[in-house]
Amino acid sequence: MIEVVDQRTGEVLAGPTVIEADEFAFGGWKAVKSDAEGQTMKVRISNRIAEVVRDWLGLAATKDAVEQGRIFGIGR
Repeated sequence: MIEVVDQRTGEVLAGPTVIEADEFAFGGWKAVKSDAEGQTMKVRISNRIAEVVRDWLGLAATKDAVEQGRIFGIGR
């Protein structure tokens, strides 16, 4: 579940919404190679969650939005 909340007022701006961020495990040599390159399962899952949340937030997650003071809290 994810939602965007105005930190000042507590008003829910978007959500709550169920999002899916599936990441499939590699097997065999591909898993060994990926780990050796530093792309562990934890890193891949973290990157996937960040990607999905960024996409869901859209403009709210851009650098410009943060610099202009439009910072949102996720969840409550």
